[in-house]
Amino acid sequence: PFPDARIHWRRDATIGSWPIEVDRATESRTAWRRKLIRYLTAQNSDPILALTTSEARATGLAHVASEVGVPLLATTLRACQDTLDPHVLDTRTRRRLPLSQT
Repeated sequence: PFPDARIHWRRDATIGSWPIEVDRATESRTAWRRKLIRYLTAQNSDPILALTTSEARATGLAHVASEVGVPLLATTLRACQDTLDPHVLDTRTRRRLPLSQT
């Protein structure tokens, strides 16, 4: 898969990276499903960070990712602009959590 961007992070002795997919609400759920299926073959265990236009859209993307079985953190672009620790929908826990707690 070729994400729109990638964030490399470090927390104490743990290092990881998140592929980032930016959704402008122009792609259908079917297109997102195909995109997420490509991540199933990748050897990356870190979740995808999906940034989108609305809470409803973030919820929809998280639902599609759960159906496909791809770990995903979904939030809005606005949430990332407004705070350094935005709340995300985590498909692994099926909860809304601050990004720092995922």
